[in-house]
Amino acid sequence: MMRKTLLLVLLTTLFYNESQARSCGSYVKNGKKHLIPCSLGSVLQSSSPNPVQSCRAQITVGGRTINLQNRCIVRPAGKTGATTITKPEGARLERMLSLNATINRLADKYGVERALAHAVITVESAYRANVVSSKGAIGLMQLMPATAGYLGVEDPFIPEQNIDGGLRFLAELKREFQTDELALAAYNAGPNAVRRAGRAIPAYAETQNYVQRVIAYRDKYREEWKEYLTKTPADAESATNPPVENNSVEDKTDIAKSDGGAAAAKSEDKKESAANTAKSEDKKESAANTAKSDDKTDTKQNSKAKTAKSSN
Repeated sequence: MMRKTLLLVLLTTLFYNESQARSCGSYVKNGKKHLIPCSLGSVLQSSSPNPVQSCRAQITVGGRTINLQNRCIVRPAGKTGATTITKPEGARLERMLSLNATINRLADKYGVERALAHAVITVESAYRANVVSSKGAIGLMQLMPATAGYLGVEDPFIPEQNIDGGLRFLAELKREFQTDELALAAYNAGPNAVRRAGRAIPAYAETQNYVQRVIAYRDKYREEWKEYLTKTPADAESATNPPVENNSVEDKTDIAKSDGGAAAAKSEDKKESAANTAKSEDKKESAANTAKSDDKTDTKQNSKAKTAKSSN
């Protein structure tokens, strides 16, 4: 009996040391320390300044084990998506518009408000399909391998599969917990955590911050940013490159005629103005000559009058 116990302790120690050696760090959740397996993210040899990472996951679906390996972006948990409330723009807006049709269709299918669906994806991944958290959550809606297996998602790196599974899960949580806030808390911390908290948001800072950020984005998408939910990549392209005005030959001819007519009219106006100016000058000159003639006549009459007086 003693030997069996000793052997069991030895095997446990060896297993623990092996798992420790293969660990690539750890994180603390709910007061417990969890090891991060090295298989989650390993650096691939690359000549680029930013080495590409390989993310692996093992998912069991319907009793069948699926091993996945994808090139991805590995980020700390809680920092895979948008961390501040900012308007969609740049690369994030491009990713959003490319996924709008899929997100909206699946949100309608499962009865999830579109604004809420977009808010969750914004906070979870900022619309990145290849992002993986340091805890192992994958893709657009950050599905853990166990959750993906439960939902029947065979490859959470594929956008449609990931969104389909994530929104089905969110709809399930909303039916149980009724409010967006509690459904989001359950999505982040797990349904059992919400149940243990008396059907309230658990007292985890991460979960409380998560719920606040998603609700803030939901409200923005409901009102101020509503137009972004229905835009397509074509809309963004047309906004960036507005169509060039293309007048027909007839239009150009009409414009030319119109311009020619206006120029002719201006020319006639100038001629008429010059003629009127000339006439005005002629009148002034004629008036001046008349005045001079009158002056001469007056001078002659005065001279004659003076001569007559002198004779007398």
